[in-house]
Amino acid sequence: MAQPKERREVGRQLSPTQPATASGELTDAKAAESAVVITEERPVSTPERDPLRERPLVEEGIAPVRRPEVLKLGRTGWAIISGALLLAFLFRFTIDDAYISFRYAKNFAEGRGLVFNPGERVEGYTNFLWTMLLAIPHRLGFSPQFFAMVLGLVSMASALWCTFRIALLLGRSVKWAQVVLVILATNAAFVAFGTSGLETMFQAALVSGYLLLIVATWHRTPTHRELLIASVLALALVLTRLDSALLLAVLTMGWVAVRRARGATNAEVAKIVVCAATLSLAALVPWTAWRVSYYGHALPNTFYAKDAGGVFQIRGLLYIAVFVLSYGLMVPLALVLAKLPRLAPEPGTLLCGVTTGAWVGYVVVTGGDWMDFRFMVPALIPLALLIARAAELANTAWIRKLAIGSCVVGGLLHGVLFTQLGGVDGLAVLRLLEFDTRPTWVTEGEDLAGYFPGGLDEPNQITVGVVAAGALPYFSELPAIDMLGLTDEFVAKNGLPIEYADGRGKPGHLKIAPTDYLVERDVNLILGLPQLATPEEFPASFSLDDPAIVDLMHQGTLDFDALGSDPRVVGVPLRDGSLMLAVYLVPDDRIDEFISSGWPVAPLTR
Repeated sequence: MAQPKERREVGRQLSPTQPATASGELTDAKAAESAVVITEERPVSTPERDPLRERPLVEEGIAPVRRPEVLKLGRTGWAIISGALLLAFLFRFTIDDAYISFRYAKNFAEGRGLVFNPGERVEGYTNFLWTMLLAIPHRLGFSPQFFAMVLGLVSMASALWCTFRIALLLGRSVKWAQVVLVILATNAAFVAFGTSGLETMFQAALVSGYLLLIVATWHRTPTHRELLIASVLALALVLTRLDSALLLAVLTMGWVAVRRARGATNAEVAKIVVCAATLSLAALVPWTAWRVSYYGHALPNTFYAKDAGGVFQIRGLLYIAVFVLSYGLMVPLALVLAKLPRLAPEPGTLLCGVTTGAWVGYVVVTGGDWMDFRFMVPALIPLALLIARAAELANTAWIRKLAIGSCVVGGLLHGVLFTQLGGVDGLAVLRLLEFDTRPTWVTEGEDLAGYFPGGLDEPNQITVGVVAAGALPYFSELPAIDMLGLTDEFVAKNGLPIEYADGRGKPGHLKIAPTDYLVERDVNLILGLPQLATPEEFPASFSLDDPAIVDLMHQGTLDFDALGSDPRVVGVPLRDGSLMLAVYLVPDDRIDEFISSGWPVAPLTR
């Protein structure tokens, strides 16, 4: 296409026929009229384009992506996200620990306060905002499990969409942005905790949204609307999980550092910091004051229940090691280290690396978790971005394929093959409440509610002692003493150490309630970790070292001397004809009536 040109006057020349004045010069007016205009043609000078509007918002990568493309996932992108959501839905489950939050939410919605047992103010949750959201279905009368699943899947879709946009804004091509999605969509932990009933994916979605906002404003002053959104996201992160403050701090410092490097004024930097922290602090201060006045402590009770001293760091290192090995991340991480000199100068990639490293350090210090690496889910997004960029920089195609293939194959195989290692339970264990092959803690709780109706509001209701403190208390609606201490202050601070046969244990499964404390709390039935037997298998007597009793007590100590003069084990009949074993501790007339009417009972000996 021909470039447009303009005619430009460059001078005038007097006409040779124009007469001069007496003085030999032309008058100004006549000279102007008679002069010959000399012009030249030049290309039209178009206004210089603003490079910040035409190039990627971050000077990284090899394939520039214009702003409109950032909003387009394309068929492949939508297919990847849809596939991830389908996998999450097919493997949907509600983990037992989620029912702890469900019980707090139910009690709150029904006017008993934000408590596990009425009248006992113990902060046995660490996900305040999530628990408040769960109060909505309890208040409105529809399924909290369905509500949590939908919210989890929406959060998962949001996290993947934000991650795709982040990848494009960091200069990745559409192809490599889709590679990031594939890494996440085939990661068993990321997909599994798209449901689960826990706040995990909700937290990941908030992290991805905050990171997207940062990357979108690398090269310009954020608008007031964007700063307001940053404030809301920061507030939601802190209220969802208090440890999100670490991620928030790292990401905000990265935001400030890049804006400063690009000439931001002190006023702009101060505005970013203030807006990122204002709502959080404005809510955090009164919220903490309320928590201290309501629960009596600044730290949640779960902190004390999981406190195991210096052994935490050893468990944390083991947790990370098992994560890397079981997900096949050795090659991708080795490639990241090899490409570090080229990755470090890229602000976005560097921020992803620092964020991942900070979270891994936190997980090590706190000892990890026992639920199939759910604590790693918030870090998977920056980690996937980091690995994809390192693979993009690989010298040969086979190295790229090996790195990405290791992530994909490792993520899929983990979900199928991993059962338990290093104190971490795989998905097959976590999904046990979804299996219909035997009674579950859900149906066992419902059966208990049938035997002891009236729920938490029934006067003189029986009390149970539980190791599985989620579905059993939630569905039975009975007062329950958490024998591991997550929702019981005394056990959290004074519980007896559990001496596991393998010398290890699980975070949150390190202490057990003393037997005399259970007696003091009028626990009628110790259900512990529920053990089943058929009527034919129910023995004439039990001993303390009987495998069923050891497993019921979760390998914890049962003090025989505190059991009273007539310690017994009863079998609670379940709907399928099997029996749930329970140590009969404090006598109760209703239980005695059931025994008289046919519940099997056997003495418990040393």
